[in-house]
Amino acid sequence: MREEGLLRRGTFFYLALGTVLALALGGAVTGFVLFGASWYQLLIAAGLGIVFTQIAFLAHEASHRQVLASGPRTTASVGC
Repeated sequence: MREEGLLRRGTFFYLALGTVLALALGGAVTGFVLFGASWYQLLIAAGLGIVFTQIAFLAHEASHRQVLASGPRTTASVGC
């Protein structure tokens, strides 16, 4: 697995994912402000549920030190 490069960190992928998630979050907040009290906020809330789930997945990967190469390596395996 190591020789095939499957254990390398995908820094560009996580950077792109973080950028897309930040833009999606900003767009959803903007939609909430522009639509005001309407039924469209339910659609935006569903989208926010997806965005927040993806942010949680990204934070989970970061907690396992999969995102950045810097920082001390974990010596014990962390159970999920």
